[in-house]
Amino acid sequence: MLRRFARVGLLFCVILAGSACFATNYWVSVGSGGYYQKIPVPSSSSVYLIEMDQFGNVLRGPTEVVSGEQFGKYPSRVTAIANKDQSTLFLWVLSGYGEDALTAQGFPGFPIHRVLVNKNSMTGSAVQTIMFPKDAQYLQASQAGPLFLAAQKPYESAKGFFLTANGMYNGASVRLNPRVDEGAHQASVSADGRVCVAVDDDGDDRIYYQRLATYSSSPPVRPIGAPVVVASRPGTLEALDVTGPLAGGKRFVVYVEDEPFDQEHRGPSDRQEEPDDITYLQVVTEAGQKLGKPIVVNIPSNRTTDPQSLAIDPDGTFVLLTLNGDDYGCPYKDLVVYQALDATGHPTGPLKQITSCDTMSGEALGIDILKQ
Repeated sequence: MLRRFARVGLLFCVILAGSACFATNYWVSVGSGGYYQKIPVPSSSSVYLIEMDQFGNVLRGPTEVVSGEQFGKYPSRVTAIANKDQSTLFLWVLSGYGEDALTAQGFPGFPIHRVLVNKNSMTGSAVQTIMFPKDAQYLQASQAGPLFLAAQKPYESAKGFFLTANGMYNGASVRLNPRVDEGAHQASVSADGRVCVAVDDDGDDRIYYQRLATYSSSPPVRPIGAPVVVASRPGTLEALDVTGPLAGGKRFVVYVEDEPFDQEHRGPSDRQEEPDDITYLQVVTEAGQKLGKPIVVNIPSNRTTDPQSLAIDPDGTFVLLTLNGDDYGCPYKDLVVYQALDATGHPTGPLKQITSCDTMSGEALGIDILKQ
């Protein structure tokens, strides 16, 4: 039902201008796998690549670039992408699902793998394991400047792990958002590598906005200045992301609030009329100061939030998020949908379906966006 709206933006441009608008194209990576709402279902645990434009038109894909079997014992979880060169993408995949492995004797950690993807054929190379963070729940990559991955280590802040020119871990790391040490269960890095946003879950969840700077000495990226709280909610803040620099010295921070809490009893609210898993957008200055109140981007009728199930493009023109497929004829499956944004960060136009019921089984998570 949503797909019939997929080319509305492009058609509107044709009508107004007499020819198709010049569109900006993007690569999108999506992980899959695991259990959906704790119901065991067959899951391919594959990683998919999509080429789309800023209007939500799917140009190619979704294409399976890495099958689940290539990840070995632990299925794929979340993904990150960046350019290697004109013909090749870096694709990094964090494996592992569930808490059981964390207590297993001799467990080395959930592995992060590197795959090289041919842009023309949309095929992936052999999987190479590059490192083992113990308890990572998210994976992000800088897409400009020094190349690094952002992931979590136990009882630590979001860490940046620096990479070689071939996308392999070079052994150096840095704390990207020290304010959330021992409490960062979700974090994200802007495409330009200049901002890290991370959730501190000590008490009410807070999102701390930390600016980053580049240096000629090691480590080449470090926090600069004091972090700023850009969101504080009584519920659980789950997926989040941040844009690159926007016009007027602004950035957009998007996040999902899961399970609003009853303020008096400090427990999950029993009031069924309260919406859950709401996607918000906060406009901030380059320094992280809030501009106005949070904007509601999406209130889903049915959704389960997973790690990194929300992404915003670097220019702040759209967000991708996941919805429970039950309402769209896809029981026990997730769908990835597109929501356009206007220049002020408000949603505009209808949701557009990016994946179908047949794309993947189980959960869709670990979304990342790369501007071409």
